Amino acid sequence: AVSRGDEGSWNRRNFWAPEVILLGGKYHLYYTAMPDGTPENTGNRVGLAVSTIPEGPYEDVGVVIPHASIDGSPFIDKDGTFYIYYTIEHGNHDGLKAGQIYVDKMTSPSKVAGKPIQLVSHHGWQEGPCMLHRDKRYILTYSTGAWTNDTYNVRYGVGKSPAGPFEEQENKILSSTDLVKGPGHHNIFEGPDSKTWLIYHAWDTGFKARSPRIDPLEICEDKLSCKGPTLGKQITS
Repeated sequence: AVSRGDEGSWNRRNFWAPEVILLGGKYHLYYTAMPDGTPENTGNRVGLAVSTIPEGPYEDVGVVIPHASIDGSPFIDKDGTFYIYYTIEHGNHDGLKAGQIYVDKMTSPSKVAGKPIQLVSHHGWQEGPCMLHRDKRYILTYSTGAWTNDTYNVRYGVGKSPAGPFEEQENKILSSTDLVKGPGHHNIFEGPDSKTWLIYHAWDTGFKARSPRIDPLEICEDKLSCKGPTLGKQITS
């Protein structure tokens, strides 16, 4: 979808966490990448590439969040306000702590307002934010734990505004089972059957490979639940 940039470009390595949103008839792909020569992922930034068709190719526009960041997730509220949720990366020159989730308004599809608001910070590490809006409730979903082991999981918090605050709920949406380990970094979409689905990645029991999976996401007022992570094929009605 997005080609590696030329030497000296911002997007030479670490192509992570793509999310696509349709704006003005064009597909906008927000993704993480970094230039060469920046140690320990400190060069990671959230950037943007644009295409007229969903399968691409996408033309890179450049960096959107101009400080160390990963996992950009766009969201347009019912009043048209454009937000982007993201995770702070190591080496943030704005002094923000790595592993915390923030939100900022977008003044255009390629530019943030530059007034980030901290949303989730009380876990050792939190990442992969994704916003779900239902009625008057804003539900921020995200992963905590370490993606390298079975502590990785998906949680959520409920708030009255897309900028929070969010009250974290006790129940987790996804966590490890005997057969599937470390499920996380998800997204949410509505399928052709009008079901709400959760897409995410998870490890096999030997931690030799991660693969993408989907499971139905159940929404009952403020409560989210999922019978996953599963191994079998999904049946749509």
